[in-house]
Amino acid sequence: MLIRELSPTYVASCHPDTALSEAATLMREHDCGILPVVDGAYKVLGVLTDRDICMAVSSRDVLASELRARDVMSTTIHTIAAGDTAAQALRVMRKHHVRRLPITAPDGVLEGIVSLNDLFLAARPVGGNQPMSPSYEDLIQTMKAICSHPSAPTSKAEGGLAHI
Repeated sequence: MLIRELSPTYVASCHPDTALSEAATLMREHDCGILPVVDGAYKVLGVLTDRDICMAVSSRDVLASELRARDVMSTTIHTIAAGDTAAQALRVMRKHHVRRLPITAPDGVLEGIVSLNDLFLAARPVGGNQPMSPSYEDLIQTMKAICSHPSAPTSKAEGGLAHI
C-alpha cells in the first residue's frame, strides 16, 4: 500500500511566526496533534506537536500567544514520499520513535501527512487478503519501538520516580 493511498487530502500547517495559541487552535479545529511548519513555498522547516506547545507553555513564564512556532518546533524532520509504502513508513517511525510523518515532494514541499492512525485503519490481520496493507504485527512492533524509552531509568534505585 502506498502512502498516497493513506494520506488525508488536506493537512493543516503553520508558519514559523505562528503564535502557539493560534497553532493550538488549528490543532483543535483540525483534530490533529502535529502541524508541519512550512515556509512561504510550503517547504517543511520543522514540526510542531501538541506536546511541544504544552511543554513550552508549562515551562516558561509567558503566554502561548507570546511564543512562536519557531521557538519550540523540532527541526529534525523525518519525512516520507507519497510513492513510498506503508512498510517504509513504519520502518521510519520505528527508527525515529515518531507517530506521524510529513509527506514531502523531492524538493521538501509538503504534500500531506501520514500517522499511525492512518496505518492502523488500513491494517489487515496476519494472513489477510490485502497483502500490501500493514499487518497487525507490523503495527504492534512499531508501537513497541515508538513507546520504548531506552535511556529511561528502569528501577526506583536508578531514579525511576520523579518527585516535585
